[in-house]
Formats: sequence, C-alpha cells, structure tokens
Amino acid sequence: MKFRTVVTSLSLLIAATLPLSSFSQTAAPQAKQNSLASGLVSDGGISAELTSVVKTGNRVTVKVRFMETDPDAKKISVLYSRLDKAAYENDFYLLAGDKKYLLLKDSAGKPLAPEKLVLSNKGKLRGIWYGTFPAPPEGESLMLFLPNIEPLGPFSMTGE
Repeated sequence: MKFRTVVTSLSLLIAATLPLSSFSQTAAPQAKQNSLASGLVSDGGISAELTSVVKTGNRVTVKVRFMETDPDAKKISVLYSRLDKAAYENDFYLLAGDKKYLLLKDSAGKPLAPEKLVLSNKGKLRGIWYGTFPAPPEGESLMLFLPNIEPLGPFSMTGE
C-alpha cells in the first residue's frame, strides 16, 4: 500500500511540473486547400492559386487566392485598379477550346468580380479574387486569364 502512495505522489509531482499544454489534445493543422492550377504574379513573390471552380446552372464561379512565395516580397501589388470596359473585354476571361467567355454582369451592368484587386504587402495570404462566367460546355479544358498573372490552367469545372 505504501508503494502505491509513493507512485501516486510521484505521478502528481511530475504532472504538476509539466506545462498544461502537454496534456491537451491539439487540433490537426488546418488542411491546405488544394490548388487546381497556379501561376506567378508579374511582380514576383506571390503565386495565384485557383482553389475553386463550381458550375451552378448556366454559370461557373472561380476563386483564386494569392499566396506569398517569397517572405522578402513586401510591396503592395496592384493587379488592377479598376475593371473598366477595355479591361473587361481583354483581361478577364475563361478560355475553353477556342472560345473566350467574359465575366457575367449584374442587372446594373457591373461585372461579377471585384472592382479592383490590390494585394497585401504582408502575410501568407495576400488576397482573394472571384469571378462568375457563363458555363462552357461540360468536359472542356479551361484556362483562366487575369491581368498581371500567368494564365491559370488547364483545369475542369465541377458540377452543381
């Protein structure tokens, strides 16, 4: 019986000297979202990663995140300062085969994408972009074109 008391006391003493974090369960690190395609931003130090391509009815929404690739890249990157008519017609599109799909517009005539895109000068995640396009035919290999970024693709879209 005395042995059990000594072991229990010793166990309590050891437990009291260890940090509480030794006993807590830690959550698994957040799963990295898979990239369907990637390309470099023209300024360097940041990559554009296509993270989502989802078809809903007759439209497809794509999402791109901008991740730091060089921790020394500290400048603010302006990928585009406004989405005007010329940029809309020439810089933002999906290419499926030999057909170009421009961003869809809302009822006020504004493209379904951010009006401007300025990337942060610090942190692993520098920015996020999304755009909604008419859905190309099923099974087509797609490429996404955005200003000041290498073309993203080829990739395919997922169904509804």
